[in-house]
Amino acid sequence: MDVAVISPTGSVLSHAAEEIVAPGVLGELGILPGHIPLLASLRPGVVMVRQGAKRELLAVGPGYLQVGAGDRVQVLVERAEKPEEIDVDEATRQSDEASAELKAGLTGSDLARAEAKLAWAKARLEAVQRAK
Repeated sequence: MDVAVISPTGSVLSHAAEEIVAPGVLGELGILPGHIPLLASLRPGVVMVRQGAKRELLAVGPGYLQVGAGDRVQVLVERAEKPEEIDVDEATRQSDEASAELKAGLTGSDLARAEAKLAWAKARLEAVQRAK
């Protein structure tokens, strides 16, 4: 399969792969060669791309995964980060900060912002943990 992970800042990853696992809104999605065409919503989490014994992980924000004709897979996300680029201390601080904000009983757009901040921080920390 030809796989591309794209964020607003550009291509994060683009190469052949044998398997992709992505965090779908309704659960994890596994994509193998020959998968039927599909469009799925993604939640913040970790995308795994495997080619042979090589496995790449990315923390991703919300977005979409599209499986098209010819085994072409595009992952379009708000943001993506490789585990080695993640500042663990910063991600931990953001997670703690967002958790404290949620405990304060936020509502409306403030609640949605804090939930998104927490989900992104958790995705980043999970990517680092899984990469070890």
